[in-house]
Amino acid sequence: MKFFTFAVAALASFASLASAAPVPVTVPVEAIEARGELAARAPPKVPTPQEFINTGLIKAPRRDKAFFWTGVQNQVGDARRLRSVALDVAAKNGFDIVGEMLSDAALRLINGPKAPVTQLKAADAVKFVEQFWDNASAAFAELTTGQVTVMMEGDPSTGPQPEASSVFQRIERPILEERASFGVQAVTGVDRIGRDFQTTKLRVPFQV
Repeated sequence: MKFFTFAVAALASFASLASAAPVPVTVPVEAIEARGELAARAPPKVPTPQEFINTGLIKAPRRDKAFFWTGVQNQVGDARRLRSVALDVAAKNGFDIVGEMLSDAALRLINGPKAPVTQLKAADAVKFVEQFWDNASAAFAELTTGQVTVMMEGDPSTGPQPEASSVFQRIERPILEERASFGVQAVTGVDRIGRDFQTTKLRVPFQV
């Protein structure tokens, strides 16, 4: 009987020690490194317009040289063709466009095999790129000073308005309108031109 009592006491003592001192678990180094890599691969975030400016991802266009382009409301056109015309007009007239103001570090966010956007699924990557250009365009507009040039489809003198869903209408125009109220240190005016500007050289004041 004494032996049985001692055995029970010993078992109780062992159980108490086992519960008080957790058994160490060995985790392979590879598993720890893998967890670190997963944590490091958090979904990439698009810089905000202010972050574009504050971190030098975009530089300011020269005064009187900021150039914007957009389609017009309810007009079906070839956006890619309009873009190519806009880039040609900008190059031949010494205008500054948003893409040329971006730093290499900014462009590496969306271009190249190691770009953060490549970590995303296709649908998320599309949204990332769209948000990237929205925010870059907002930063470009915030940095714009002097006389602004906007190229649109159609005759500049007839006054059709930009597409409601365009980057210019949604993002750039409201910022330019706000900056136009700041006085001569910001936006002093906006001119509209057509895709035939190289031939006509026609500029028409545009109300933002």
